[in-house]
Amino acid sequence: MSVADNKAMDRAPVTITAPREVTINVTPRAATVRSGDMRDFDTDVDNASNGRVNWFVNNVPGGNATFGTIGATGRYTAPSSIPSPAVVTVKAVSVADPTKSDTSEVTIAVPRVTVTPATASVRSGATPDFDANTPVNWYVNNVAGGNAMLGTINASGMYTAPAAVPSPATVSVKGVSKADNAKFDTSAATITSAAVVVTPATASVQTGATRDFDANTPVNWYVNDVAGGNATLGTIYASGMYTAPAAIPSPDTVTVKGVSKADNTKFDTSAVTITSAAVNVKPGTASVQTGATRQFTSNTPVNWSVNDVAGGNATLGTIKAAGLYTAPANVPSPATVTLKGVSTTDNTKSDTAAVTITAAAITLTLTPETGTANTGATLQFSAVVANSAHTAVSWTVKDVAGGNATLGTLNAQGLYTALAAVPSPATVTVKAVSAADATVSDTSVITIQSGATGGPSATPTIVQPGAVTFTVRGTGFVPSTTAKFAGVDAAVTVVSPTELRVNANTPAGKLGDMVLAVRNPSPAPAQMLFRIEVRSYRGAPRLSLADAHRLLRKATFGPTPETVDRLQAIGVDAWLTEQLAAAPPDPYPTALEMEGSL
Repeated sequence: MSVADNKAMDRAPVTITAPREVTINVTPRAATVRSGDMRDFDTDVDNASNGRVNWFVNNVPGGNATFGTIGATGRYTAPSSIPSPAVVTVKAVSVADPTKSDTSEVTIAVPRVTVTPATASVRSGATPDFDANTPVNWYVNNVAGGNAMLGTINASGMYTAPAAVPSPATVSVKGVSKADNAKFDTSAATITSAAVVVTPATASVQTGATRDFDANTPVNWYVNDVAGGNATLGTIYASGMYTAPAAIPSPDTVTVKGVSKADNTKFDTSAVTITSAAVNVKPGTASVQTGATRQFTSNTPVNWSVNDVAGGNATLGTIKAAGLYTAPANVPSPATVTLKGVSTTDNTKSDTAAVTITAAAITLTLTPETGTANTGATLQFSAVVANSAHTAVSWTVKDVAGGNATLGTLNAQGLYTALAAVPSPATVTVKAVSAADATVSDTSVITIQSGATGGPSATPTIVQPGAVTFTVRGTGFVPSTTAKFAGVDAAVTVVSPTELRVNANTPAGKLGDMVLAVRNPSPAPAQMLFRIEVRSYRGAPRLSLADAHRLLRKATFGPTPETVDRLQAIGVDAWLTEQLAAAPPDPYPTALEMEGSL
C-alpha cells in the first residue's frame, strides 16, 4: 500500500516455516588414551548462533582425578590410574540448547613405560637417579630392588652401585608398570671403578696420637705399602683410624694409602708427618715427706731427672724409669726440687713438676703396751723413734723422771724395777718422751702385784744360750694363749689354767736381759711380762752329782731330779741368783713329800 495513495497497493505470497533444531557432533566418536596422556576433542554445533559447549566426563562437569579431566577447549587428560571400568564417556552439551549433546567413548589404556636415562655409566658406590614416565616397580637384573652384588635401587628410583665392579660390569635397571606388569622399560648401567680420593691429603700427627682418614669408596689401607702398617711406621685400622708410632720414624713422613677394593689399580695417598708429642708431667706440683714415695706420670715416654740429675740421687731424692719418686731421708736445701720428664723421641720437649720435701712426723712406739710385774721384779721396755736421726728418749714413771721408791724406778735403758710393795692404785704409767721432739711420746700401763701371793711367775729367770723351757704360773691360761721370747714366737703347752710350759730359743749371739711375754686372748686379754737373763757359763766346771745333792739338801727342802739338773746346768752362782729372785712356794712342801721326791 502506498503511503501517498492508500488506494494503490500490490500483493506478494509469504511461506511460514518452523525453526530448525540445534545439532551437535563430537569427534572423535571413540578414542583410546593412555593413563596420564592427553587427547583433544572437537564439536560441530549447527542451527545455533552460539556454538559453545560445556564438557563432562561420566556426567561430571569438567571430570575429576578418577575419570580424567577435560577443559573448556575440549582437551582431555586421562587419569594416572586406570579406572574401573576402563571406559569413560566424554560429553559435550550445547550452551544454546542444553537438551542437545553428543558423546565419545574413551578407553583408558596403560601407557608404554619409558625409563630414563636409557644408558648410564656409574662408578662403584655412586648413587644416580633413574626415572619412569609412569609408576613402576624397580628391578636390577630382574632382582626386585637389586642386591649388594648388582647394586640396589629404592622405590624412588635411586640406584646405588655395588662397592665392587660385578661380572659382567653392565647391569639392567628395569622399571615395570604397576598398572600392567607386561609393560616395562630398561636402562643399561655400566659399573666402573671409582677414582679413589683419600682425605685429608696431608696431616701432622704427634707420636702416639690418632687421626682418622677417609676415602670416597671402600679401600684397603696401607702405610708405606705395608698392609695395616706396623709399630715403626704407625698402624691403620680398616675404618681408616691411623695411630702414630711411639717414636718418630726416619724419615719422619710416612705415606697412608687407600687402595680401591673394586680395582686395586686405583688408589690415593696422604702424606703424614710424625711429630713429637708435647710432654705433660702430672702432678705439676707435689709435697712429699722425707723417705716417702709419690708416683709421677707423663703422656709420652720420657727420661726422668731430679734437678737435672738423671734419676736423682740420695740428697735430692731418686726417681725410677716408671716415674716413682722417693724423697730423700733429710729435707734438702732448698726444700723444693724439680722433677723433669724429657721426651725419649725429642729431647727438646720436656715438662717439669715442683716437689717440696717436708720432714716426716716423728713417731715413738713403746713396747710392751701393757704388762704385769711382781713387786721387786724388773721389766724391760723398748722405745723405737722413727723419722729422726736422734733416737734417744727420756723415761718417766707417772711423770716422775726415772721414777722413785714409791712408784718404781726406770733407768736410761728402759729397765723398770717394781717397788717393794703394791701401790694404790696398783697401776703405774711408764712414759717415753722423744729427745728430738718433746711433744712426741708413748705410754704403757703396768699392773704391780705381790710376788708373795702367788702372782704370775716364770722360771728359770737365768738361762744359757740355746734351747730353754720356761714354767709360767698365772691365771686364765687357755689353748690359744701365746708366748714370745725376745720378740720371737715360742711354743706353748697349757698344763692347766694356772700353768704353762714355754719352749723357746735364745737369740743367736746375744746375752743379757730379755723379755718373756705371755698373752691370754680376748675377751679378757692379759699380758704377763718376765725379765729373763741370758748368761753364758761356758768354761765353768760342772758341779758333781754328789755336790749338787749336798747343796740342795742344805739350801732347799731337798733335791729333786729337776732341781739337780738345773743346778748342774747353770752353776752355783747363777742358781743362787735365780733362787733369790724366785717367789717362795705356796704351800710349802712337807718333809715327807721332800723325802719321797728322789
